[in-house]
Amino acid sequence: MDLNTLIKQIRIENKISQKDLYSDFFSKSVYQKIEAGERELMLSEIKLISEKLGTNEIELILLTQNNSLREIDILRNELKELLQKKTNIKIDKKLRKINDTLCKNKFKNIEWFNSYLFFTIGFFQKKDFVLPPHKQDLLYLEKYYASKTFFTAVDYKVYLDLICKFEMDEVKFLEDKLFPIEHKELRSNTFIRYVFLAYNNLITVCISEKNFEKGFVYLKEALEFENKEIEYYSKIQFLYLEQLLNYEKYKHEKNQIEELNSFIKAIKYSHLVATVGDKRQATIMKNELQQMKANDNLRIPPEFGFMLSKTSSQIQEFSTVFDK
Repeated sequence: MDLNTLIKQIRIENKISQKDLYSDFFSKSVYQKIEAGERELMLSEIKLISEKLGTNEIELILLTQNNSLREIDILRNELKELLQKKTNIKIDKKLRKINDTLCKNKFKNIEWFNSYLFFTIGFFQKKDFVLPPHKQDLLYLEKYYASKTFFTAVDYKVYLDLICKFEMDEVKFLEDKLFPIEHKELRSNTFIRYVFLAYNNLITVCISEKNFEKGFVYLKEALEFENKEIEYYSKIQFLYLEQLLNYEKYKHEKNQIEELNSFIKAIKYSHLVATVGDKRQATIMKNELQQMKANDNLRIPPEFGFMLSKTSSQIQEFSTVFDK
């Protein structure tokens, strides 16, 4: 994407009028030529425009290059190929080289840092020459994001990697920046996908930590996030997570009937995901539910079917779903 097009898209995304951008700097006709790509911008002009867009000139320029960072793309493709092969001395040597390259370049820009995080989190328990991300990395990110106000898909990728390794409290500085979502790039599928994945992981962590209040806040944000752009499949997964939150909440309140009701609804959503064709995700959901059932030794009360007006077939479904 060229710089002129990107400026136009960010302006529209943030509901900024042309006049708000060009006033004090350009005439209306000059600015229209800029957005149309008929006039190149000087660095001083990029700086003035970027400030009104809520970003900075370096970040704005990098956004036009993120899809063409050739060296990173080469490393990622090589890594994909290596992961499909059986490990041996030759492959370990290549992985060591990738590790050295990422550690050397991780502070160049956030794309490099994201690649470094992804690699080290994936390999530090498998290869002794790969060290996990450390506190110094968090300090770098905290400084990097201190004045940042415009966020793209790569920022959500960084956050997703961080919560795989660090405690939620340790990365709260980034959580507070990214949520709720206020400034967004023009809706690309990649951006939406990583935002949904970030919400998904946040809610999952809240479930495991039994932080119901926070979990329901993020659930509401996720379901309201540009609702017209949520695909039905994504909404199914969030509704499934809602039942897990309810399940843990009612269990905490010792409300056995509602606890069981939430559990059955979660099962139904896992079946629905399988029905729409994602067998892998359905299996993950089924395993989660099976583990929860095993840990809690969940039992169906004899009066359950009558109290909640459930049919015998629904009760039978709950009793046998894990035997299939």
